[in-house]
Amino acid sequence: MTNPRPFTIIALFIAFSVCAAQVGAAEPDGKAIQESKERYARGMHLFKNGDHRGALVEFEKAQELAPSRLLLYRIALVYVEMGNPVDALESLDEVLSDPGELKPEYIARAKAAKEEQQSHVGELDVKANVPAAIEIDGARVGEAPLKGPLPVAAGEHIVAVVAAGYIPLRQPVTVAAQSRAELTFELQATEAKLAHVTVYSPLPGAEIRVDDQLVGKTPIADPVNVLPGKHEFEMQRPGYMTPRRAVNLADGVYSTVAFDPDEDGSADVERGRLRVAAGAGDLSITIDGRSRGTYRQPIELPAGPHVVKLERAGFEPLERSAEIPGNGETELKVSFRPTAKARASQVAEARSYRTWAVSALLSGALVAGVSVPLALWSNSKLPPLEDSLALAKKSTTAGGSCDPNSPGFNVDVQKLCDHHMADAQNKVDTYRNLRLGGILGTVGGAALVGVGVALLFMAPDTGSDERDDHIAGTLVPTISAGPDGASLWLRGRF
Repeated sequence: MTNPRPFTIIALFIAFSVCAAQVGAAEPDGKAIQESKERYARGMHLFKNGDHRGALVEFEKAQELAPSRLLLYRIALVYVEMGNPVDALESLDEVLSDPGELKPEYIARAKAAKEEQQSHVGELDVKANVPAAIEIDGARVGEAPLKGPLPVAAGEHIVAVVAAGYIPLRQPVTVAAQSRAELTFELQATEAKLAHVTVYSPLPGAEIRVDDQLVGKTPIADPVNVLPGKHEFEMQRPGYMTPRRAVNLADGVYSTVAFDPDEDGSADVERGRLRVAAGAGDLSITIDGRSRGTYRQPIELPAGPHVVKLERAGFEPLERSAEIPGNGETELKVSFRPTAKARASQVAEARSYRTWAVSALLSGALVAGVSVPLALWSNSKLPPLEDSLALAKKSTTAGGSCDPNSPGFNVDVQKLCDHHMADAQNKVDTYRNLRLGGILGTVGGAALVGVGVALLFMAPDTGSDERDDHIAGTLVPTISAGPDGASLWLRGRF
């Protein structure tokens, strides 16, 4: 009989190896982690400047590269700011189900956000007589029959049900917060193959109608499904011309309809102004896909939502959603993030400043550290030497031992007196020069320290996400003062 033990051991070894390989494959490598950090930093900049769609893209990509609870938390907050309570609640539930090492203040904020978002969500129960795809406001959200009601943002929606071999149906519905609405669709069979039309427009918040039936508002995420044949697509928004597109669609065809309407200056609609605060420098502005050139002054626009793209040479562009109030003004405050090339140049310049600053600080501290003791030491030696020089000079006066008119004064005495006088003077001069050198060295060292401090403050700011781990980037001058005097220290990581 065959002994099963060796086969069991081999099977366990193979299973262990496969599991280890899967774990190893799941762990992000250093390159992925670095890219995730860069995308997180970019996402934070976009989020702080109101570019929520851009921030969402960066955070989601960073989450794919190196998953973390912090990134999931940031994604949830983006959905909150975008007014998407359904996706916000889904992300917040996932965060709170396992917060991991998320900071307590973030957990508290997530709980508060969840409670607040729940007040903006209702339920929609959609029933159809056949299995069908369910679309809400032009985006596919589920399949009928549903396992349970769909969570939807409170408000008005256009619901469509689409199934192959059946005529698609659409119906408007209003869902109240924290309540349930129900819709029932009876689809009728057809031998025609549905046509699929992608509707594109850079203008947001415009109604799209097909054969005078409302199908949604721009942007419409998924293609509009219609029966083959002739159809008229129409775009409507107050303050804009009403363009129409007639199309003749074959069975199962995929097509595109694009709208880029002009403003209707003759229309009696409310208008407001858009103001941009972005610091100094030329700023190119594009609104709803149309370039407005260099921004100089507030721009008048029809009331309602608009997409604003802001660009500045050497910086990454920003895209903002702006709601223009009727007879009012909206201000966009933004700060730009340098491009990768500009940041590299900025970081190199900052490093150069800090390297020279550190050199000046260390050199100044070294020179002052030698000069101050030298000045103090030489100054302490001077009083007795100056007294000796004064006595030597006094001995040459009347009655002194070196008085030429005194009895017994001769050439030998003269030589001895001259030697003592020269020796006393030389010693005084030597220590006075040492003291002067110490004072000048102290002043020079202090000047170098001042230059180093100035260079540190003058160094270009590379932003909180661009901090350098090198010594030149971490040394910080610290000045302290007290009753016993003042001191200058260098604080940092080495």
